[in-house]
Amino acid sequence: MCGIAGIVDIQGNIRVADIREMTQSLRHRGPDGEGYFGWDPSGEWFIASGPDTPKAVLDASYPFCPRKPTDHFSDRSCSLLLGHRRLSVIDLSPAGHQPMCTPDERYWIVHNGEIYNYIEIREALKGEGVSFDTQTDTEVILKAYQQWGTECLAKFNGMWAFVIFDRQEQRLFGARDRFGVKPFYYYRDDRYFAFASEQKALLKLPYVEASINPKAVFDYFILGQLDMEPEGLFAGIHELPPAHSFTFDCRQQAFSTKRYYQLRGRLSFEPFDDQKARNYIAETREKVIEAIRLRLRSDVRVGSCLSGGLDSSTIVCVINDLIQAQDLEQVGDLQQVFTASFKEAHIDESPWAKIVADQTQTQWHQTFPDRQGLVDDLENLVYSQDVPVWSSSTYAQYRVMRLIPEKGVKVVLDGQGGDEMFAGYQQYYYQHWMDLLNNRRYGKLRQALDHNLRGNTGYLLRSWLKQFLFTKLPTNLRENIYKRLYPEYRYLHPDIWATYKSRLELLHPGPSKNLNQNLVDQFSQTLLKNLLKCEDRCSMRFSVESRTPFADDLPLIEYIFQIPSTYKIHGDRTKYLLREAMTGILPEKIRTRSDKMGYVTPNNQWLREMIPDIRGYFDKDLGDYLNMPLLQQSFDDLFDQPTDVENFRSWKFLNFAVWKKVFGL
Repeated sequence: MCGIAGIVDIQGNIRVADIREMTQSLRHRGPDGEGYFGWDPSGEWFIASGPDTPKAVLDASYPFCPRKPTDHFSDRSCSLLLGHRRLSVIDLSPAGHQPMCTPDERYWIVHNGEIYNYIEIREALKGEGVSFDTQTDTEVILKAYQQWGTECLAKFNGMWAFVIFDRQEQRLFGARDRFGVKPFYYYRDDRYFAFASEQKALLKLPYVEASINPKAVFDYFILGQLDMEPEGLFAGIHELPPAHSFTFDCRQQAFSTKRYYQLRGRLSFEPFDDQKARNYIAETREKVIEAIRLRLRSDVRVGSCLSGGLDSSTIVCVINDLIQAQDLEQVGDLQQVFTASFKEAHIDESPWAKIVADQTQTQWHQTFPDRQGLVDDLENLVYSQDVPVWSSSTYAQYRVMRLIPEKGVKVVLDGQGGDEMFAGYQQYYYQHWMDLLNNRRYGKLRQALDHNLRGNTGYLLRSWLKQFLFTKLPTNLRENIYKRLYPEYRYLHPDIWATYKSRLELLHPGPSKNLNQNLVDQFSQTLLKNLLKCEDRCSMRFSVESRTPFADDLPLIEYIFQIPSTYKIHGDRTKYLLREAMTGILPEKIRTRSDKMGYVTPNNQWLREMIPDIRGYFDKDLGDYLNMPLLQQSFDDLFDQPTDVENFRSWKFLNFAVWKKVFGL
């Protein structure tokens, strides 16, 4: 897990200071090492160290280990520069230094992430006559690309964002993992191509102007989407989508992207069958255990996040069973687990987490986010995320990640992806009903409605209105209805409404998709990707590697998505497959738990109490994006919500204002 950066200027006028600025802004992603590679079309190249390059690397004999610091090359102009910040997790020796090269020094790589099946791939390559000099997964990527070309991507199980430079062909090849666990951003104009792990690194370049994309502002406030399209809130900075690779020809300045993977779900309907269910459950159990086991590969201490929900509890309990069966030095005799706790009992999941901690006899660590802590950390939180965040729940995750290195842990497993894969959200009931209705399973539909409507009638009725009725209305009428239903939307600038209100068509695509297709869309597109973005930024802010077995284990994911949707929701249970698969592993109170919280915080209470602290963020500079006269007139009403139920809307205005200030936009 690291931070990567690079710049190309075929005119050859970029300097080492530029890449140093970028990598310094990514230091939190990799405080354990620092390295640089420079090249120009004449064929000359160099490698350089920085202040954080370990002395052991300077003394090592690997061809990619530098001998001279960047200051030695301060007057040198280049056509290409690569920079890397290292977080040492696999092979802690100098052999893991980057940028890394092949023995012939033709291919150079900067890599962020982990290839969990690197041992198996390395053995396969050895069988084809390939030799290795290190124990790193980075060398496995490099040699796999050298041996198999771009087809190597199909072999990888894990999370990654990497770029390989071919000196002979003067070409860059890069790729991002299938589901967007690891980030990758880039900038292009008529002269420059640059990339980095975070947007803030690209903003360090003098030719990248920090400005706001108004279309993305509309998407954020009204559609509830971040990075819905490759160009996000920072104008001119693009995201490489998950499951995509790119090539950049340095001589021709030709850039192209390609989707290399598409998740497919089983769309045909199948009636529930008890025997098939038993087979699916048994195989699910094996694949979940294997996905977690594979993500325990580490040369540093590994722990787990524990919310008390089904997904994180599954991980903790499976790891507990694994360490009972064999000694796992990286976990230790007592598993280290981490929970966000609150004094407000109605949102506190600590009692659920304690059930798991007691059964597994883990070393349980708690952090207690509060309103004053949020006030103190707000700007740092937003800066670490690069973009505004959805709600104060991200702060709870931020505090958990801050606690982890304080307890000597460097890698954690977390449960992101479980809801989107196994169907854990309430809104999935609607697609489940439609599957039954469209396939004339009227008796099963009556049973499902009887089970699912208990306590959920209002929520599910609103879901139906959004999914079906609103799609039939003209855009102008839809706009008026939204502003009546959600008064906060009036505070968006009228010009942005007028320019982009046609994008309301994107909000509710209609009711035609079945449950499995809906799950595929949410797993492959913005919903999971945004959650993973928050996970990455919160963890890496504190130099912690977060691993998500439900979000990137290819054998598990492809197997679950080929199971008919009738086995995802069954009877009165969401996540039917996972619940049944974890019988005997999870405590029964957790396995059969029917409520769902997640990282819930007293968001509205905090906002009320923060009103004196946040007024200063709302000044006239926001006038191009927000209706400031109306907002100032109704300021207390916006942030003093009448209920304690989080609506995710008032918080957006605060975070947008903080984001604009923090990044000087």
